[in-house]
Amino acid sequence: MVEEVRGYLSDMIDAIATKRYDDLQQITEFAPAAKALHISRIVRTLNYGGRLSETLIYKDNSIYPLHNKKYERENTSCSLTYEFYTDVDFETLTDEQEQLFEHMTNLLAIICTCTLNIHVEKLIDHIDRDSGIPNSKGFRAFIEEVKENGVLSDYAVIRANIKGCNTLNTIFGYQATTEIIQRFARTLNKTMYSDEICSRSGSDNFCLMVKKSHLKTHLKNFAKTPVNFYYGKEKTVYEIALRAGIVMLDDSTDDIDTILARAETCIDIAKRRADGDFVYYDLDTINREKQLTLLENGMPQALADGEFVVYFQPKVRVDTRTLVGAEALIRWKRDGEIVSPADFIPIAERTGFIMKLDMFVLEHTCAMIKQWQESGKRTVPVSVNFSKIHLRFPHLAEKIMNVINRYGIEPHYLEVEFTETAYTDDFNAIKQAIIDLKSYGLMVSMDDFGTGYSSLALLKDLDFDILKLDKSLAGSDDDARGQVVLENVLHMVQELSMTTVCEGVEDKNIVDNLRNMGCNIIQGYYFDKPLPESEFASRLESPIYENK
Repeated sequence: MVEEVRGYLSDMIDAIATKRYDDLQQITEFAPAAKALHISRIVRTLNYGGRLSETLIYKDNSIYPLHNKKYERENTSCSLTYEFYTDVDFETLTDEQEQLFEHMTNLLAIICTCTLNIHVEKLIDHIDRDSGIPNSKGFRAFIEEVKENGVLSDYAVIRANIKGCNTLNTIFGYQATTEIIQRFARTLNKTMYSDEICSRSGSDNFCLMVKKSHLKTHLKNFAKTPVNFYYGKEKTVYEIALRAGIVMLDDSTDDIDTILARAETCIDIAKRRADGDFVYYDLDTINREKQLTLLENGMPQALADGEFVVYFQPKVRVDTRTLVGAEALIRWKRDGEIVSPADFIPIAERTGFIMKLDMFVLEHTCAMIKQWQESGKRTVPVSVNFSKIHLRFPHLAEKIMNVINRYGIEPHYLEVEFTETAYTDDFNAIKQAIIDLKSYGLMVSMDDFGTGYSSLALLKDLDFDILKLDKSLAGSDDDARGQVVLENVLHMVQELSMTTVCEGVEDKNIVDNLRNMGCNIIQGYYFDKPLPESEFASRLESPIYENK
């Protein structure tokens, strides 16, 4: 029997050397050796890191378990106990037979250790070590499993990242930000259902695969997720929001790399957009993005080729219907058509090219004012928009004055216009800019007043000359609450000796209402659209809007 069992165990060794097993039942070479030794069952007790698990790893119902004996083994990762049940009394075993049980125990321990290490290595390989949630490999394994189960079309794949992560670093520093991201990752992972996955693909980037039926719930969580952490010794709560690129899976492709590339394209679009944090993959979106990319790449050459032009929209005094000013607006004539400012201005803002466009408009406006003066035309002040990006750099007032002085015009013919977001994004920078601009005799206006949430504080703290009311604040005369707000804002502005301009006005009733409330100036299609320079020059010679 001894030689027979040795033969079986030798075959078993060969099997172990050439195959990788998940459990003992896959080793067909084991059963003959166990039967030759009259083994009824084998119970394995595994101690891994202090955690005990007991498993019946072999059973033969044809042999009655009358006797049992334990054999113990240890290695660097775990300790093992194998308890053999047989119908043979272990006390009667010869030394050679005892050695066979010892030898079998060694082989079983090797199998268990190898299997355990393979499982642990696989688990570790699929987990992000910092946050403890799945990583990119874990995500791919999950999507492969879903694919094999034939339910891919039930899911959506999402690429997401944290909005304003640089702000987190600025406020809390690198170490605290790292902890915040890790805590957020674990919080986000807890929102997943059992048949979904949230993985971290590095830094503040995540890749998720969720059921379409749960998508709305997840996107709602993306908008605001509070994270608790300690900053120093103080417990702090920071609300995190995600932007996301979303691919609704269908029969068009089951290639994982293609799906992930589509999601990556969508999140790239989301990062560039100012009008939404979630972008879904569809052909219209992608084609639209390609068009915008062409615009972005073509801007510098278009400026050099003279495709950008300046239009002037009249500002009209309400009580006299007289032209008293204008706003300089940039337009792009490309291939015989006007490119919508809504398309190219956000791109220019994002890339910083807006700074060149703003200076181009200033240069052209100064040239036109000089031309109007030299030709004897009536000259009115013109406002020029400046992006808040200019505030990141010093000496804006000096740069503007250099252009004005080059054309030899007086500063009071220029009005520097900032949007309300410029005032709220960097208060100290805009406050200093206003002081510098006004010291040169330039007028300063706040555009889009009423679209933000800090407007009243700005009225108190900043010394600008002109307040431009957003058309949403003018509302309609049947909006009772809106009328109360408008009337009180206009009253405050009058008390502060500011000039008010209401823009975007197209309706006669609103014009009359604004006049009755004391609004000074109207800018909008009711009086005039933005005009090419030649038409505006003609309007300077006929400044009265008699039929309005």
